[in-house]
Amino acid sequence: MNARPRNDWKSRLAGAGFLVALSAAAGWPVLAGGGLWYLDNPAHLAELSEWARPGWNGWSDLAFCGFPLGQWHSPVAYGALGALVRLGIPPGLAYVAALWAAFSFPPLVLFFGVRKRAGEGRAVLLASLLMLQPPALAGIASAWGGMWTFYLAAGGLLWLMQRWSTGRDGVAGNAALVGAIGLTHLFALAVVPLLAGVKLLFSCRRKTTGAVLGACFLGALASAAYWLPPALAQAGGGWVPQNLSPIRILWALAVPADLQSLTGAAPTDGREWMQSGVLPMWALLALGIAGGLRSSGSGPSRPARFGLVFGAAALAVLLSLPALPMGLDRIWGPASWRLLYVVRLGLAWSAAGIFAPRRACEASSMPLGAREALASLLLLALGWWFAAPLRQAVRDPDGQTRREVQALWDAIRSTTVPGDAGRIYLQDTYRNPGLSPGLAWNSHVLALTAAATGVRQLGAYYGMAPQRTAPWTSGEFGRICGVSPDDSDAASSALERLRRGHCTRLVVASPAWAERLAGRNDCIREYRSEWFTLFRLVGEGREGAEILSGGGRASVEYPNAGEAILDLESTTPGGSLRLAQAWHPDWTLDGADGVGLASDETGLLRVDNAPAGRHSLILRYRPPAWPRWISWIAWTGLALAMGWKVRQRAPARGILKPPTTSSNSGP
Repeated sequence: MNARPRNDWKSRLAGAGFLVALSAAAGWPVLAGGGLWYLDNPAHLAELSEWARPGWNGWSDLAFCGFPLGQWHSPVAYGALGALVRLGIPPGLAYVAALWAAFSFPPLVLFFGVRKRAGEGRAVLLASLLMLQPPALAGIASAWGGMWTFYLAAGGLLWLMQRWSTGRDGVAGNAALVGAIGLTHLFALAVVPLLAGVKLLFSCRRKTTGAVLGACFLGALASAAYWLPPALAQAGGGWVPQNLSPIRILWALAVPADLQSLTGAAPTDGREWMQSGVLPMWALLALGIAGGLRSSGSGPSRPARFGLVFGAAALAVLLSLPALPMGLDRIWGPASWRLLYVVRLGLAWSAAGIFAPRRACEASSMPLGAREALASLLLLALGWWFAAPLRQAVRDPDGQTRREVQALWDAIRSTTVPGDAGRIYLQDTYRNPGLSPGLAWNSHVLALTAAATGVRQLGAYYGMAPQRTAPWTSGEFGRICGVSPDDSDAASSALERLRRGHCTRLVVASPAWAERLAGRNDCIREYRSEWFTLFRLVGEGREGAEILSGGGRASVEYPNAGEAILDLESTTPGGSLRLAQAWHPDWTLDGADGVGLASDETGLLRVDNAPAGRHSLILRYRPPAWPRWISWIAWTGLALAMGWKVRQRAPARGILKPPTTSSNSGP
């Protein structure tokens, strides 16, 4: 029996097992329960409750004035989690497992990609650098903070980089990888053309060009179910760019730190800043640059140079974002700090060149030895030490924060009037420096309110929305109109604007706003705690619909997400009314001929040319099915192509196999 394959598998399992253990040590504060309250995770858990509902059509009615959640986050990734929840898996467990898998995926891809060139021991140490640094440890760009789908897609980008840099130009396999990236995260798909450009720069032959362009085209078709619907709906709004300036991008790359530390809004712990940011990042920069420039661009060092060029190209694009046209800015947005991880991926792949042999004929098999094993154990022991910033950020998940929020939920339930379908506005607390630190560091901890209480929210759900209603559904009360608590007239206009969105109650965390609203006649305080104050808005209720022109009355009910029943009694034909629902081009209307749907100037849904008399109109959100059919057809074709290729290889292997001879054959 040949022992080499068995030992090879042992080395693979040992290296992969170490990286998984290191990821658990680094993210233990999140895995132990803090993930349910850290950064964006509560918002994503609330979204998961929508995905898990049978028959859900893709429209979320939990927050803002409604938004197309199916066009926001990956329908494949979140759809898979929703299917697990429907099978009985607890949502929290399914989501935390997804965070863990996503955080571990890029380092595992790097390990298996460089192990043959650098050996298992050194591949483990190199892959661990993708974990021991912000944003891969504790930051707003972290998989632990809700960016798990981006990290899955980033692992796919690293995989595609490895294939193209080592000459694996099969169209079907690379197209399937591009399609998987595109179905996982929209902004990772925007990086694929840049990666393809680097590939053509290194190998600009006609056959290679056709294979690369074909893979990109077929991959784009395979992922059309995700990227095409929001591209078609850009008239209804768009992603809000949040890109950093070039100076901040360079600073975040060379001297990693939390954005609040960079802007001076939060104190910096020097020890944690060095151990989790600067030292690992400087090591990655040094290894990446040295690996890419180590020797000529031929032989085993060629993939390293490919990674260095790709990382430099990605950085150049991020630095030029402010000068790009708005369309490209939005495609590469909305946050350049997110795509800084792509630069790190290029450096990590380039760093493997520092360990690769100088000539292709040299043996590169360096299995895990005593020194490598000792270094791995030491690094694993340091995992808890490196996780100090994350432990600091995930504070006491079962303590005061949970008690305050759950008490607020109880107050909302107890004060909910039967039949009241109004929304509740929640003040976002993430960027409010006047709050106690316990709540200020849990940015979207209130995002589960709608799912927990059954009362839909108007703001403070996620912090941004790809809808035209985003500017006036800001999470910070007062910012929606740019007013201060001292301006009573402007406060009245802000409350009036909230009523347009069918807001019947208001929760504020700012003591200044709580004091100002308590002195008004149109606000009744119903609950108060150390952190929150709950008000009921007094005034004429619009029942979710407001007559804009023509006489009559109207009311609206929402039996299901993405479905509205409008009860209209109009005295004059041709009138118009506005619903407390976000407009989207995929809304359809049944029940009357000639009635049109359009976007109001505020981004809400407007009904035009309403008929006279009493009518019951049914509005439904119906996204087009043809992008999904494009993806299905493309994936079917790719599966057939890859299956045919495997079938063709099987006989070839049989022909090349040497004949078996018997030692007992006769004369």
